[in-house]
Amino acid sequence: MNKWTEKHLLGLVHDRKIQGYHIPQRQKNYSGNQQINIPREKPKGLVWLEWNLLYWGNERSLQLEQEHQFDQQRKWRFDFAFPAIKIAVEYEGGIFMDRSGHNSHTGIQRDIDKYNRAQALGWKVIRCSAKDYTTVLKQLNELANKNKQ
Repeated sequence: MNKWTEKHLLGLVHDRKIQGYHIPQRQKNYSGNQQINIPREKPKGLVWLEWNLLYWGNERSLQLEQEHQFDQQRKWRFDFAFPAIKIAVEYEGGIFMDRSGHNSHTGIQRDIDKYNRAQALGWKVIRCSAKDYTTVLKQLNELANKNKQ
């Protein structure tokens, strides 16, 4: 993660090396070394996954929904879902982060509860990480073929 000081960013803006970046107004820090977290781009694997799921759905005339809410009571959502055939794809990107809700014992239990509830409601869930996201299309084809039979 890149951490730039506000002073450094203001210098880059002043030198016209970057444009369009707005530095949030904060209380004056007299040390001058205040850290600002610059928003990161989406991981390449997630971008690849989004485009390929859209393409896969378009080939089959299926609508892909992002952040699809499948449970009204708990307000759980899938990262990606094809509601017409009840297949969801969950991208487990948080497992590689130092501090994430996905790698604590309570976070893991939440995920277990979520996936068990999805299964009880008739959903098939494909879970993938940054290391195996390219196998999703193969798994989707297998599940879609099973649904046809």
